[in-house]
Amino acid sequence: MAADRAASSHLFWRPGADPPPASAALDRGRANDERASAVRNVHAGLSLTQQRVRLPVFADRRRILYLVETFPTVVIVGHTGCGKTTQIPQYLHEAGWTAGGRLVACTQPRRVAAISVAARVAEEMGAELGAGAVGYAVRFDVRADAERTRILYLTHGTLMREMLADPLLSRFSVVMVDEAHERGASTDLCLALLKKVQRRRKDLRLLIASATLEAEALARFFGGTAPMRMRGPDGAVRLQPPVAVLTLVAARAHPVHRCFLARPCADYVAEAVRAVLELHVQQPPGDVLVFLTGQAEIDAARALLTDAMADAMADAMADGGADAKRRRTSLARHEPAARPTELLVLPLHGGLSRDEQLAAFEPPAPGARKVVLATNMAETSITLDGIVYVVDCGFVKQQIFDAQAGTEALVVAPISRAAAKQRAGRAGRTRAGVCLHLYTQRTHAAMRAATAPEVQRCSLDNLVLQLLSVGIRNVAQFDMPTPPPAAHLACALEKLYALGALTDRGALTSPLGERMAELPLTPLLAAMLLGAVEEGCAREALCVAAMLSVQTVWVGCSHKAQDAARAHFAVYEGDHLTLANVLRAFTRARDAPRWASRRGLDARVLQRAVLVRAQLARFLSRFGLPAENCGRETDRLRRSVVRGFFPHAAQRQVGGEYRAVRGGRRLLIHPRSVLFRAPPEWLVYHEVSQLTNGDEAMIDVCKIEPHWLTELAPLFYEVRTAQRGA
Repeated sequence: MAADRAASSHLFWRPGADPPPASAALDRGRANDERASAVRNVHAGLSLTQQRVRLPVFADRRRILYLVETFPTVVIVGHTGCGKTTQIPQYLHEAGWTAGGRLVACTQPRRVAAISVAARVAEEMGAELGAGAVGYAVRFDVRADAERTRILYLTHGTLMREMLADPLLSRFSVVMVDEAHERGASTDLCLALLKKVQRRRKDLRLLIASATLEAEALARFFGGTAPMRMRGPDGAVRLQPPVAVLTLVAARAHPVHRCFLARPCADYVAEAVRAVLELHVQQPPGDVLVFLTGQAEIDAARALLTDAMADAMADAMADGGADAKRRRTSLARHEPAARPTELLVLPLHGGLSRDEQLAAFEPPAPGARKVVLATNMAETSITLDGIVYVVDCGFVKQQIFDAQAGTEALVVAPISRAAAKQRAGRAGRTRAGVCLHLYTQRTHAAMRAATAPEVQRCSLDNLVLQLLSVGIRNVAQFDMPTPPPAAHLACALEKLYALGALTDRGALTSPLGERMAELPLTPLLAAMLLGAVEEGCAREALCVAAMLSVQTVWVGCSHKAQDAARAHFAVYEGDHLTLANVLRAFTRARDAPRWASRRGLDARVLQRAVLVRAQLARFLSRFGLPAENCGRETDRLRRSVVRGFFPHAAQRQVGGEYRAVRGGRRLLIHPRSVLFRAPPEWLVYHEVSQLTNGDEAMIDVCKIEPHWLTELAPLFYEVRTAQRGA
């Protein structure tokens, strides 16, 4: 019995206890740290051409080109890091698929992935990013040359906007949809529309690449028939005409020792910090990747790690003398001499600037261990070299749509078993690694097998608007890889009709609906901006739309510091006007970066907001709409906010909480709002987020007058009244 308990204890790991037992592969990795380091140094010294040849995808180069030449659709299954994202577009370019001014497009689910991969490919090709053969296009940021660019990395949403201008994508010879297994709503929409384009363009080639994908189901979606095997040297390829499914040659897989908690933890952020500190003290060299759910948790963990390392350094300096010497001698007997001494903590999430995101990809200085605190964007979209240890919190932030209330909320939800496996796999890229799951095996067994497709759990307003804009009239019958819920579709059609974007027959109105579809904004923000033109406050609304399209501008590790920064610009009318004040003051400042730094603002985010505002202003100019200034008449701007966000109206109750007008949802004002200490009777909000205690809080709220709702949104309230009467 005791032997059984000892054997079973190898399955668990508890922070504060002994480090997880090493397998034989891990023992070899520890014993050969210096040799592994030498191998990495040799690899780093290779030329880019030599590194390309060593990638696993290179062995399948000729096979990929043959299948693309022969089949309209090719499904490529290959693990993360095999080189499919960076190499396949280059193979197609070298094979002549970009001759005659044509383009090869590679779509990514996230902007950071599109930008970082494009930079890597441009470096490999010896081209200047954006001015040579390689470019990228993401929302509000395009670096591509109309004459020279041949390989274009872009997000799924940007490809949708390409279809608005050119429904048949006549500029493109090949479109590669990468990371298809993530099953985002924009990914599914891309696949569905590309299937429709292929019916008209027989010469268009479609590649679907993924790390983990049910290839057979996707092949059937594109018309695949019964599988058969290809004769000759390519016998491993499964053919389902007109689709070919290719599984790339797998690279040598390093073992990953997966450890689970013996008992559930109460605070996974604090547990993750303890795990990182123990790994740093007890384990040999190797970088650490920590998965957390969002920016708030990443900032909290970063502050805890920074404080812990500062305390440890102060203790070491205070000890000194014989005790320190004795401790160093003891460690030398049990630990490798090359153990890192410095901990370099770097965040990685969508709220960072491009330079801050790219800093996480840089190797640490000699003698330092890099710790990357990341969201789920590090699961598959990007590749971080040098990761040996992974700490998985077991949760992720997801958009969940409530069709009854008509609102979407960002909530923390458990990940799936497939996502947990994907996170653990990040530790086995360079050598044997360790993944510490901050939950029990019982919890892991109770997780869903795979993540539900986003199209089944998100708001479909933007998806329906994009379908209608490219000529799809019967959106309910449109063929998609996973059909969306009927209730979500009905809610989206109702909301778009109330916004004035749809006619009684479900077609786009002209010009309002067509302009809303063309603007690179959510339907609510687009309605607000176009409504501001009628209110005569388009200049202020441009500031609001730009600020709500970028990440937060408030910097500082503590909430108290952020609240103090907000106090300089806060106005009683709400967060929308506060954000407009911030951007206008930033543009008027002489030394804008220094001005922002003194007031606790992120100058880089504000500079991006200025660029976004300029691009949106060009859209209004192209529409022939004036951009007037309302001056001190702030009611005009608040009325324009109501024109877009009337579905998100809420009334204050006796107990201080709010009830949503639609659905009766119980809501609170977020503590970071300028109206938190002065709650108004009526308000509208931008979005809802879940607090740590489970309450739902409204973010970016604006004080309104109740009679504006029926005055500015009569269609919406007529529909709601009719539904209640029925």
